[in-house]
Amino acid sequence: GQPQEDKILVLEDTDRNGKADQCTTFAGGFDALDGIAFNENGTLIGEQSRHWLMRDTNGDGRADTKTEVLRGLDVTDSHHGGMIATDPVGGVWFSDGVFHRSQFETPFGVHRGYDSTTYRHDLRTGRIETEWQSLTPNPWRVTFDRTGNVFQMYGGGDVLDGLPLTWTPLGIYQPYAYGKLLDYGKGSGAACISSPNFPDEYQQGIANGVLLGPYVVTLTRCDFSQGAALGSGRLNLLTSPNPAFRPVDMNFGFDGALYVSDFSSAIIGHAQNSMRDARWNHTKGRIWRVTYNGKPIVKDWPKIDGASPAALCALLTHPQDIVRHHARIELRKLGKPALAAVDAWVATKAGDDQAVLESLFVCEGLGETRPALLTTLLASKSPLHRAAAVHLVRLQAARITELMPLLQRAAADEHPRVRMEVVDAIAHLRPILPQVEQLTRS
Repeated sequence: GQPQEDKILVLEDTDRNGKADQCTTFAGGFDALDGIAFNENGTLIGEQSRHWLMRDTNGDGRADTKTEVLRGLDVTDSHHGGMIATDPVGGVWFSDGVFHRSQFETPFGVHRGYDSTTYRHDLRTGRIETEWQSLTPNPWRVTFDRTGNVFQMYGGGDVLDGLPLTWTPLGIYQPYAYGKLLDYGKGSGAACISSPNFPDEYQQGIANGVLLGPYVVTLTRCDFSQGAALGSGRLNLLTSPNPAFRPVDMNFGFDGALYVSDFSSAIIGHAQNSMRDARWNHTKGRIWRVTYNGKPIVKDWPKIDGASPAALCALLTHPQDIVRHHARIELRKLGKPALAAVDAWVATKAGDDQAVLESLFVCEGLGETRPALLTTLLASKSPLHRAAAVHLVRLQAARITELMPLLQRAAADEHPRVRMEVVDAIAHLRPILPQVEQLTRS
């Protein structure tokens, strides 16, 4: 057969002028790469039909080890699925398309997927959970906001709020585009907006790309006042009349710029065009760097790799999501010593809801529970932080002695977003903790 030539490249801007000036091959020899994410143990690679964990052990920018962490992903249809991501506590998220029937062997038994499914894989325990199933086909990029709310881009053009998708017990599908935040056209990429360089009114909104039809990258504001997230204020950020412009993915960098991955192909789709079509472009993909002239770009960002536990804790209230995300990864890498540092740090942050939430994220990522902090967060004035606390209660249910009182309190919350999280917890916990169904009758 043909050689496996897919590669993972590291592009570096060593002089910080906004253009890459160094390229290193991190790893090669892959076939059908579809996702990269980071965790405390290395770099997670999605390659149909496996997930790999790879590490650079000597600091030369090239992978030295390769360990399989998951197999069994269905590859019946390769134009949807993949695009793995890691959440604030280190869980690995990935998806199946509408025609897929994946099957995973785990320490807790075989876990099977049906149709359009989004999963969460806990690498600490090996447990895989189905987060939601939907009639909306072709799930792609998963992205998280500051308090852990989950959004997913679907190929048909919809960015969906993940929380409404879990309102009914798993196995019952939601209608097409249920939980829709926006729908501007077919695409695969989305990112939560977190950048000191971008306009304030769009912070914690959604950036997404449309790669069929209007060929555009957009910004959208996000509003949770009604419970489910609603989008507004569409801003077309980057457009092109060139049909080869294919913004397939995007993310915000440490400098605050938005980086857009452009497939850059005049033809697209394996159903419409033969894979042997001579017009396929195998060598000329592009990455665009988008900045806002109205605010300065970040030129000096913090050192995270190798930082002390105290320095990493200080970064947990940094305004940029990407900084906090990698600070949490580095703290999880330290293991138990990080817990002592986090406990000491959060003790000085009375009244700071985000600091409490970040400390809980780190603790959960290391398999630890802090009931007093959960109780504190459930009393926050911010409904998004109270909702985040309920989500953590769900993840920590087996380690919480006062589970029912905490959920019962949240079920009476005045804000619909918090009550939605309680429904989500019930849907996920009822197979192992059937007593939680009592909350639906209280």
